[in-house]
Amino acid sequence: SSSMPQAFRISGDRLSNHIGSTVRIVGRIMQIEDGKQAKIQMTEGVLVTVLGPSGQNYMKSYVEIVGKMEDATTIQEYKSIPIDDGFDLDTFNKMLKYCTGKYSNLFS
Repeated sequence: SSSMPQAFRISGDRLSNHIGSTVRIVGRIMQIEDGKQAKIQMTEGVLVTVLGPSGQNYMKSYVEIVGKMEDATTIQEYKSIPIDDGFDLDTFNKMLKYCTGKYSNLFS
């Protein structure tokens, strides 16, 4: 919806730069605790706690989450998107570094 602020995709090593911001993160689902929270592992092996996960989107191995970074390791989910098994987090991380780094002009 148009009311959701723009969310930048960020890698695990950049979470602390975005506390209080709306971001998009991708990770492997490690654990779900009765709909209250989940743990995902992002790039660089960073573990993130997801508050208020929408359970049906956590049936696959990977998930993309749009939400607000509450602190350097906690995100409040606004929306989540399941990602099919076979997704390669390392390849995604390399692409993300190109998109946000030296070659960002190619992706804008």
